[in-house]
Amino acid sequence: MASELCLLAFLTVVESVRLSLGKRGNLVGGPCLALSLLLSVPSVLGALYFLLWQTYVLRLDWVLAAAQAALLALQALLAVVAIASAATAK
Repeated sequence: MASELCLLAFLTVVESVRLSLGKRGNLVGGPCLALSLLLSVPSVLGALYFLLWQTYVLRLDWVLAAAQAALLALQALLAVVAIASAATAK
């Protein structure tokens, strides 16, 4: 239980930094978007932990973790598209 709370606190920090970098990268471009994409990896792993490997998983936990993983995958895909379009525009 304590390890899951530590993971949740870690993911809260990672998500807030990732979203801040993604917002800044979307507005001005540059390496912020790539860093946001890189921080998507621990976020997806955390969502998968809460989806699959958590000690006791309620149905609501499963639904919320699946939605988080799906939204993270969509955000990562859109970040790759934005990086590719910015690279071809230069």
